[in-house]
Amino acid sequence: FSAMPGWKRIFAALGNGKQIFLRPENIRIVKPSSRALRARVIKVRFYGSYQEADIRVAGATIIVRTPGSNLREGTITYVSAAAIDLWIV
Repeated sequence: FSAMPGWKRIFAALGNGKQIFLRPENIRIVKPSSRALRARVIKVRFYGSYQEADIRVAGATIIVRTPGSNLREGTITYVSAAAIDLWIV
């Protein structure tokens, strides 16, 4: 996520022993761009009006919650998030 605007100061906070939290619904599935990270869909769970997916991105597995059912296990997708949606503790 460091390539996305506003994230440089967030990663600086991590160096000070802080942790960041990002809610699964704040991670967006997006088209490929310079502001998106390439990710692989590991597992998909369907919950009716939305789905949750385990996605491997930048060496970490994260959970994404998204409406619809367009994610497929084993496929490549792109993700993005706004720095304002992060919690630093």
